[in-house]
Amino acid sequence: MLFSEISGNEKLLTKLKLEVQSGRIPHARMISGHEGDAKLRIALAYVQYLMCENRTEDDSCGVCKACVKNVKLIHPDVHFSFPVVPKKSGDKPTSNDYLTEWRKAVLADQHLNSVDWLNKINAENKQGNITAEECKSILGKLGLKPFESDKRILLMWLPEYLGAVGNSLLKIMEEPPDKTYFVLVTGKMENILPTILSRVQLNRVFAYSSSEIKAELIKLDVDENMADNLSFMSVGNLNSAIKLIDHSHEAFDPTEHFKQWMRYCFKYQIPDIIKWTDVTAALGRENIKAFLSYSLSLVRECLATRMSPDYEIKLGEKEAEFIRNFSRALQFTNIETLYIEINRTIGEIERNANPKITLLNLSIELGTAFTRPKKAQSLT
Repeated sequence: MLFSEISGNEKLLTKLKLEVQSGRIPHARMISGHEGDAKLRIALAYVQYLMCENRTEDDSCGVCKACVKNVKLIHPDVHFSFPVVPKKSGDKPTSNDYLTEWRKAVLADQHLNSVDWLNKINAENKQGNITAEECKSILGKLGLKPFESDKRILLMWLPEYLGAVGNSLLKIMEEPPDKTYFVLVTGKMENILPTILSRVQLNRVFAYSSSEIKAELIKLDVDENMADNLSFMSVGNLNSAIKLIDHSHEAFDPTEHFKQWMRYCFKYQIPDIIKWTDVTAALGRENIKAFLSYSLSLVRECLATRMSPDYEIKLGEKEAEFIRNFSRALQFTNIETLYIEINRTIGEIERNANPKITLLNLSIELGTAFTRPKKAQSLT
């Protein structure tokens, strides 16, 4: 990964390059961000820049032996650690057991999240972890001499999955062997051991802007109008935007699906709500989250339209017409309930709650909120 391939975060990229050029490289760095941003891309580009044999002031060369191997994630002196699950009862898994799958997943998508990854390794309901066995493996790897470079790097993806066993790494993180570097990439810094946090230099990654997401989507051959809509809906989350593209390829219309849902809730049609729940639950956990995040963007537009009739809706005409009609049917308390309950449900889905039960509960909560202040009315 080259720095030039990354959109946004120019100040952070410049800082990383200057530190390498000056030789003032922290032995442990944490790159922190949110879901769907460029944090993993930045970490991979930084590692490649560190290992490059002919780096320039602006970037790694991309063609030396080290760069070629880093692009393929196969440099022998760059080690990867990430959450894994036992393949069978009694296993003590390490990242090495899943290294082929990891490389394939990351080469296909540098914006994947933990659920994407665990789905790829068929974790089902198992909880991913960076295990005590993995910590022993890390100590063993970093105790060896470098094979091809004068440096060794450990890139740990999602150190929030590192429990109390992570304390076994504290000594080597604080006093690593010469030219040994830790690069930690996290989406939930609040879940990381304080003892780990105290030993790293923290770098925060900003979410993608709408224009940056639009540019990335256009690279994927998304037409400009859809790219405009998705860049707004995804709220800085490129992962979410790409999943919404996948829906469109399956003739899934998120606006129509949301509109249908709101009609059922507004009229409190329980049989239709149950059918809608069954269809939505079948989309899969990450696609449900993408749809609910999209729903939040529609709710925000409804609020802005309700507060200011002259507000210019930042979506296509089809979506804008629905928002104008729907916002007239809502009270401010309804909009608040929508926003709070959908946000809560996203959190529950992230924590592996049963999608069908969670979505049914959400729909009933919304239906109750709609019918409480006045009788059910048509959205048309």
